[in-house]
Amino acid sequence: GSIQCSPIVFFPDLVHVVLRLLDMHKNSKTLIWHDGLPEDEIWMKFGGDHGGNSFKFCCQIVNVAHPNAPANTVPICLFAAKDLATNLESALGLYRPQLE
Repeated sequence: GSIQCSPIVFFPDLVHVVLRLLDMHKNSKTLIWHDGLPEDEIWMKFGGDHGGNSFKFCCQIVNVAHPNAPANTVPICLFAAKDLATNLESALGLYRPQLE
């Protein structure tokens, strides 16, 4: 396939989103340390998913009881595209400077 332009919706300040999520879990006492997670670390997962006609780049806090549950999967970027490595790279490129 060819590369096509598509409208995109994303949170520009990933740090702010993550801090808000952490505050929410801290206040509700849902942060946990399981499966050998170091007690002085918060682990995050980032990944892409295609559903319907859209590609979603999401984040998850691992330090909760069910990190893969839909309620713990937060879309941070959305655009019309298929689940391809190039689209994952495009979404990750928006956040790479904040993640490094």
